[in-house]
Amino acid sequence: MKIIILNDNFFTNVDIDKYGLKLFDQKKIKVENWTLLYLIPNKYKKKKLKDIYLGKDIENFDNKFFKSYNDVIDKINLNLLEKTIYICNCNFNSKNYNKVSDILYFLKKINKTIIGFEISLVPSRVKKLNYLRLIYENRNKIFLKLIKKIQNIKFDYKNYRPKKIYHDYYFICGKKSTDRNFLKLFNTQKNKIINSCSYDYSRYLKFDKKNIKSLGYNYSLFIDEFNFYHPDIYFHNNHEPIVNKNYYIEIRRFLDYYERITKNRVIIAKHPKNNIENLYNRLEISNILKYVNNAKHILAHSSGAINIAILNKKNIIFLNSKNYSNSYQKSINLFASTIDQKEIYIHDMKDFDNYNFDSHISQNNYKKYIEDFINASGQNSTHIENIYNTIFK
Repeated sequence: MKIIILNDNFFTNVDIDKYGLKLFDQKKIKVENWTLLYLIPNKYKKKKLKDIYLGKDIENFDNKFFKSYNDVIDKINLNLLEKTIYICNCNFNSKNYNKVSDILYFLKKINKTIIGFEISLVPSRVKKLNYLRLIYENRNKIFLKLIKKIQNIKFDYKNYRPKKIYHDYYFICGKKSTDRNFLKLFNTQKNKIINSCSYDYSRYLKFDKKNIKSLGYNYSLFIDEFNFYHPDIYFHNNHEPIVNKNYYIEIRRFLDYYERITKNRVIIAKHPKNNIENLYNRLEISNILKYVNNAKHILAHSSGAINIAILNKKNIIFLNSKNYSNSYQKSINLFASTIDQKEIYIHDMKDFDNYNFDSHISQNNYKKYIEDFINASGQNSTHIENIYNTIFK
């Protein structure tokens, strides 16, 4: 038995848990990662690819890079006689993914099992999937231009109708995903859409509460998104910058003010890909699960890590600014309104005179959010356990 992961990004140490390598190793199931990013035209800045995470391959794990569609097909043919299950984790958000779609179609023709799974879901992601579904379903140019104008989003309708995408099973982490999105986008039979959970829920479930930390003073957590320096901006073509170069000046100014008013120190929950020290001139922590329980507030934009705060029933303050891109402002606004938590604009400090940072947490809103975005199954099992119990037992 072998599992082959079809990936449109580089495999890093973070992906060990996301893809359940430890569980599959215990079950004596071999895993290979096939990196297909070279098959996706215009996604990456080719000259910079050599600088990315090539040195972080996992020991006792096969990580292969493919330069062409034919190379992939040849490799699939070599595995024909072996029982192989393919897990596909690609975005499929444009015609640039047509070669990857062709690979899935070839696998379907030779009767190989294809699994797709969603490990993170936030309100803005659902909104984007709804747009893409509308684009799939409609070829009318006037209709598509109308969507673009009303929603003020950037897309080229000519480039957003990739080929059909085939999955035998698709594991979703929130009930919002069932809103016709995956049935249309991934051409998966309705009875093969499986309720599962997010990667954040899996981390939350497996976290040993004996490891909860207390710093000995009052503090709040700021969830870092590594804005401006994020690798996606560095390596990807046509990746919209969501903040300007003054982002860190503005955010540090607000954090200084917040600390002075609330008497809470701000601790930075550092983004996994943030390799720059001291961007915020504050204590940085790498595991939010250890520190979220004792935090007074969670300060954030629209990171998926906010799901950890919601699972721990924490008060969340969403930080926005007119200096952010329009799409980023809307993403933050949508997140805040979905769970009815405070959203504040930090570009003008005059707005915070006598400001009360505390707000009421709606248990019903948090419970509904968990069902809609974090744990569709309602079960206390991880996303990888759900896949294993469904496919391999």
